[in-house]
Amino acid sequence: MKLSNYSLTYAREFAAKRMDVFAFLSLCRQLGVEGASLHVRQLDNTDPAYLKRVRRAYLDNGLSVSMLTVSTNFGQPAEKHEAVFASARAALQAAVSLGAPLLRIFAGSPPTEAERGRAFNRAAAAVRKLCIEAADAGIPIGLQNHNHGALVRTGDEVVRFLKAVDHPNLVFVLDTGQFAGSRGASGAPPAKLRGADYLASIRQTAPLARHVRAKFYNPDRDGAEPFLDYPKIVDLLAGVHYTGFLDIVYEPGTGGNGPGEDPTTAVPRVVRYLRERIRAVEQSGTPRAKAPVRYRGLSNDKYFAEERVRVAREVTFLEGPAADRSGRIFFSNIPAQRILTWDPKAARLTVFREHSNQANGLRFDADGRLLACEGDRVTRTDLTTGKVTVLVDQYQGKPLGDLEWDGLNLAELNFDGIATSPDDKVLYLIDADGGAKRARRIRAYDLKADGTVANERLVYDFYPGRSGDGMKVDAEGNLYVAAGLHRRRGSSETLDTRPGIHVLTPRGGLVAFLETPEDTITNCAFGGDDLRTLYVTCGKLLLSVRTRIPGKPAYRPLK
Repeated sequence: MKLSNYSLTYAREFAAKRMDVFAFLSLCRQLGVEGASLHVRQLDNTDPAYLKRVRRAYLDNGLSVSMLTVSTNFGQPAEKHEAVFASARAALQAAVSLGAPLLRIFAGSPPTEAERGRAFNRAAAAVRKLCIEAADAGIPIGLQNHNHGALVRTGDEVVRFLKAVDHPNLVFVLDTGQFAGSRGASGAPPAKLRGADYLASIRQTAPLARHVRAKFYNPDRDGAEPFLDYPKIVDLLAGVHYTGFLDIVYEPGTGGNGPGEDPTTAVPRVVRYLRERIRAVEQSGTPRAKAPVRYRGLSNDKYFAEERVRVAREVTFLEGPAADRSGRIFFSNIPAQRILTWDPKAARLTVFREHSNQANGLRFDADGRLLACEGDRVTRTDLTTGKVTVLVDQYQGKPLGDLEWDGLNLAELNFDGIATSPDDKVLYLIDADGGAKRARRIRAYDLKADGTVANERLVYDFYPGRSGDGMKVDAEGNLYVAAGLHRRRGSSETLDTRPGIHVLTPRGGLVAFLETPEDTITNCAFGGDDLRTLYVTCGKLLLSVRTRIPGKPAYRPLK
């Protein structure tokens, strides 16, 4: 986790003309934080020449633009929305010029409690409209939870709002002090929320967070905040492998203690305190410290061209990546029943297909048509015409889900990934059963010309850890397997398999490994013009890493 400082902390200094953006960024450098976030109201203007100066000041001070914020209220009547959109659009253009990773907004508040339901619906519709506009500009929209009177006061309301908006360009900004139950949240809570647990809301939404705002009000002599349990909060964030910014937001005097301490003396203590909390959780016992022998002495440099995976795109629960000839990555968002595409050249996320019938695994055939394993069928989609053809939905008169093989229901075998060698003469298959003493291994078979298999043999056994999920083969026949866990998940699977991409030789030697930031690593696919970019679906993240060896070609050459 990294630290960022927020310009609105110094609102009094800005208002009195004792500070401007350039002085603020210089102060952030002196504090030793890695980033700085700005509220658009602290910018003198949004002229391109001025914004270039601001962007250069970020670079000169060694800071990242952690976030740009704008205050919006889409809960008010629709006839007032045009003014809200105008301010949001101006902030959006500023975010583009500054290279901000997201634009923070509020859903807003209802005019009256009786109108909450209608306000919720019109706010969700408005935010979706803004997400569509922002997607064209390449900037995600970040929804922040807000105070007791707002539309997203609890973890449940955040999740419900995200689902109502239902757009891949919407991400979540977690404010530690603005959930119902926090002593720092503004406004008196309604009766039904007086017993709310703000930590429960943080626990519920932490896996969704793209950015975290660390709220402070009355820091003590050590920098700790008496209203918020930061040791617990930082531990919760570490538990979901959050690696983004903790953006310090200081609101002095909250709680009736007068105007509060000056930020120039309070914030340095907060920075030191959060540094200590981050260091403590990072140095605590983790699976990394208990890495089994299998991960020692690997040859990562021979297989990967980078030391770690990078976030290519963040969405929700993802599966089944596959690259087309143009380099676009197709992948499944299973809960939303969508097939999405990510164009790395244009940095653009789009929806390829709605109502995808719970499509999971994707693959392109030799002619560049998209094959999809859906809930109860396999389909083929022509990318030129969009025509979807059902290839199979039954076998011997029975639905695919009810098939039996040698008297065993296929579902009981828990097969996951499947791949073939570069010459298509070897079939690789993953067993992934989390039950006690069940198979968690990769097996190989000789693949005959008629499609039958023979000569079963063991390639690799992940037991007692979590087995692989998906895998791909490179041009030299090595297997790139998505497998492992950071934390136990209620099954008999242990932490002996670290979560990440395991590179195995055809004979089963583990020769390289790169860890991923989330447990729910599902699959991978080679892409890029040279097939040397490995894309990985991992929870809400689409990751990428350059490889030394290209992937196995998937297509016939174009005529």
